[in-house]
Amino acid sequence: MENKESRLWLLIAKKIAGEADAAELCELGNLLNSFDLPPVDEHILNKLWKQPLENPENHPIEIDKNYNSLSQILFPEKSNLYVTTEHDENNQNQKENQKRKRVWLYAAASVIIIISTISAAYYYNFSTGNMAVTKETDLPNQVASRKGAKTSIVLPEGTKVWLNAGSKIYYNNNFSTNREVFLVGEAYFDVKHDASNPFIIHAANVNIKVLGTALNVKAYPTDDCVETALVRGSVELTTNDDPGRKILLRPNEKISILKLKTVGDTATTMPVVILPKKEELYTISLMQVDKKDNVAEDVAWMQDKLIFKGETFEQLAIKMERWYDVKISFETTGCSKIKFTGAFEKQNIVQALEALSFSCNYKFVYKTDKNIINIKSK
Repeated sequence: MENKESRLWLLIAKKIAGEADAAELCELGNLLNSFDLPPVDEHILNKLWKQPLENPENHPIEIDKNYNSLSQILFPEKSNLYVTTEHDENNQNQKENQKRKRVWLYAAASVIIIISTISAAYYYNFSTGNMAVTKETDLPNQVASRKGAKTSIVLPEGTKVWLNAGSKIYYNNNFSTNREVFLVGEAYFDVKHDASNPFIIHAANVNIKVLGTALNVKAYPTDDCVETALVRGSVELTTNDDPGRKILLRPNEKISILKLKTVGDTATTMPVVILPKKEELYTISLMQVDKKDNVAEDVAWMQDKLIFKGETFEQLAIKMERWYDVKISFETTGCSKIKFTGAFEKQNIVQALEALSFSCNYKFVYKTDKNIINIKSK
């Protein structure tokens, strides 16, 4: 007899493929209730059910090549289920059955990927005591700095936080006993020492555990990496996709950790999470110091200094939008690839653009309309 988990996956796959009859749909509902899935799982499964199934004939997944291994995962006690032979190809009914098998097996493979992903997230939240929080915006307390400005705050237990432009932190009401914050953007933390109550920063897919430490964390939504620069103390970092691996950082070191990449617009298609190779997950380097002012580049923003090195105009424009609270668009792509190295300190947006234009021999022109800037090649 199939176990409950195998039966659940089979029924879900058949429902997605449109192969489940009324009795099987009723059985599926009862099984889902018996498994007591968390809300996030039900939301994703319901979203998946409403999606039209992609045509497996046009999909790059090699179903036949991987069928045996998939079958063993789905049905460990019936690894030979739905096995056909080449001799059946002349029979039209066998062909139709094989085609139907392909459809719901592709759906089953998709379900395995999604269930594995949300199960990992479920396990991680359970193991870290975060079951009640499914996203940072559920937390009752929020501190934000708008674009073009910076904000500072002292948290309830004494930790000092400086927020860079366009950044937010979220935390719970019981913060004095549960020192966890969620960061979107960039912030500098001067953490109050409490050996019995570690301070934890969640930034994208990275979790940073500290005791008494000063550090800078950058995790804007548009960034490919989460960057942590340690000024003093020590920190322990983990990632959501590999919580067992602990990364230790020493003073004056900086770590860049790749974010998880999602392919597909989650509003219209089934999201697929791409995990980076472990050897490509992160890089550690020494913090760079600006020789002119003897300031660490990663925290220069706290002294109202925007430093950029070898960045394309397109990359720099993202930083300038936050720094000056403007919207920059490129009418032509040529100038967006120009690379710049330099720093802005007291310049306004017009002065900054003039400096960039001069440094590249006026290869671009710009027009301003209030806070909207259009740039094109000259």
